[in-house]
Amino acid sequence: MFARRDIGMFILGFVALVGGFGVSISMIMKDPKCRVSSCLDKPIGSPRNHMVIVCVSIYYAYLLAMVLSLFVIRRNQSLDAWFRQRLSLPGTLFLRKASQRVHLPLSIGEFTFLITATMLLLWEFAYFTHFYFKPAPSRPGSKLAAFFNKFTHSTGHPLNVFIGFVLLPVSRNSPIATFLRIPFDGALRVHRIMGNGMFAWTMVHFLSYIIKLSPKGGSAYSADLFGINSPFEDLGDYMDLFGLLAAISFTIGFLAALPWVRRRHYNLFLFLHIFMLIMIVFAILHSDTNFYYCVPGVILWVADLVLRFFARRRKTEMAIERVTKEETGFLRLDIQTSKFFKFKPGQYVFLNIPSISALEYHPFSIAASTVSSPTSGQLSFLIAPSWRTSEWTSRIESRFVKDASAQLAEAAPIVVEGPFGHCGFDVMSVDVVACFVSGTGVAPAFGVACYIADQIALASESKKKPPKKVLIFWSTRAPHALHSSFLVDLAKRFPEGMLEVHVFDTSSNKEVFEPASEATTNITNITTNNTSESTLMPPTSALDKRQSRRSIKADAAFGEPVVTTQAAARVVPAGMHRRPTRVVVPDTFQKFVVPHLTVSEGSASKPKLGVFICAAEGLRRHIRDSCHAAGKNGVNVQVHEEAFAM
Repeated sequence: MFARRDIGMFILGFVALVGGFGVSISMIMKDPKCRVSSCLDKPIGSPRNHMVIVCVSIYYAYLLAMVLSLFVIRRNQSLDAWFRQRLSLPGTLFLRKASQRVHLPLSIGEFTFLITATMLLLWEFAYFTHFYFKPAPSRPGSKLAAFFNKFTHSTGHPLNVFIGFVLLPVSRNSPIATFLRIPFDGALRVHRIMGNGMFAWTMVHFLSYIIKLSPKGGSAYSADLFGINSPFEDLGDYMDLFGLLAAISFTIGFLAALPWVRRRHYNLFLFLHIFMLIMIVFAILHSDTNFYYCVPGVILWVADLVLRFFARRRKTEMAIERVTKEETGFLRLDIQTSKFFKFKPGQYVFLNIPSISALEYHPFSIAASTVSSPTSGQLSFLIAPSWRTSEWTSRIESRFVKDASAQLAEAAPIVVEGPFGHCGFDVMSVDVVACFVSGTGVAPAFGVACYIADQIALASESKKKPPKKVLIFWSTRAPHALHSSFLVDLAKRFPEGMLEVHVFDTSSNKEVFEPASEATTNITNITTNNTSESTLMPPTSALDKRQSRRSIKADAAFGEPVVTTQAAARVVPAGMHRRPTRVVVPDTFQKFVVPHLTVSEGSASKPKLGVFICAAEGLRRHIRDSCHAAGKNGVNVQVHEEAFAM
């Protein structure tokens, strides 16, 4: 059954697709007036008018075919799982070990879309190239200029398709992501790849224009672009100037979106990304055909702004209840809600705190949602404060954190947009859920466990059986990770023996995830009260020195140590383990995951394993290898990956 939000998003997407096609075709076939500088579809009935109708119709038919295909794929669980898999190739093709596969940064579904979209782009380029380069009586002038004049026109048309593809996945309240359950990071990957391709194609188009005018000398540029010595008489004379302004705006927005800038100066990236909208306006003024491809994206973007406006109007229903800085160094942000906040595994929201910044919205994975009273709920997040005092997360700490148990004297308003995103598999339809996470990537894993705990509590109302085992493997440098309040809360909510957490403390180990036979030996050979101080984070204060006195107790189940902190004087909940070593993925899979993948005798079904990944790329690479190996050994493996990069 579809939720009410899914049905609403389907209607919105239908309006965007059908409405965009209707508006475009009616303007091409019925509007005889040119309202911008260049109208390639005018006059009505001309050969180019017919060509534009064909290209626009094929573009919208392609979008419809992709939507229908995705809908069918999402309704078939095995087909859906296959298309969500990361595209990988045998390591032997790249002179590597046969057991090591080369994983490409795309899923099979994303790769399929990009291949078909590229075919559409190349077809449109070939279609118009054939038209412009067809035999015609020669004209006086430079042959070089004549060739590049035709080539400039030919390379301009595929940019229409690029703009349409780039606009579609950018809205937060996207029907593409919501109704068709496309992960947000997957949509962003496609958005970036199409944006990179569009910029490269734009440079080819622009350089072709420069070469076209070069035989006439430098004065040709000033006359063609700015009307110097040849005053502009109508809007059509501004066509090349609008194209230049679109290229400049695109270049500014593109440079700000480069990974080095975006990850270090995210607010600057958001501000300069406005130039992308300016680019689209100038592109439409440059050529009207750009508008016909933009309509669906524009409709979705405007609808997204409307939904976000109403979300902001609801800010009085939510307020910050408490911000706590835990022993791990992370912040726990608790939000009081007027009712229980429903969410699904892997979902995230955008948070805005007006008292810190009225304009900044930041995405955070939902770590927990609980009922605090019959009339209110609590929504919780895990946040790593930045060391830069000017950053948004650092200002949360300085503004709200007073001491370890501080509660705000007055609830601060907060705007919550969402939830967004989808997990690639149903956590209630697998036998074992294994979450491999690192750093603050543990937040969505907490959310997955919280959701399963809620479903267990509602077992009488739910028709699905919960998984037999929930495993969380957390690689972190954070001190006292086992004392995270989220872990303490989860331990209370799960039946005994169902939840198992392994914290791999890398505070003094380099983040190297290559399999090493010595790693397992190092674990099993550690004896009680024989921990080397070099394996611990160096103490920086008297308190840290006291807290660094640790004891190691043997784990009878696996012959491995569980480390507790004497200074904390707290008992670690059952099923929680700290391991002062790096993650060795193949060994971890064999010792902690595979033993739970059993089926009853006589059963023909394969054991089902759901793997949730939110970790650094080095760790993810080896998890994919282990998942592939498990799949070859008869396990039905379903994988969902979250990425750190926005």
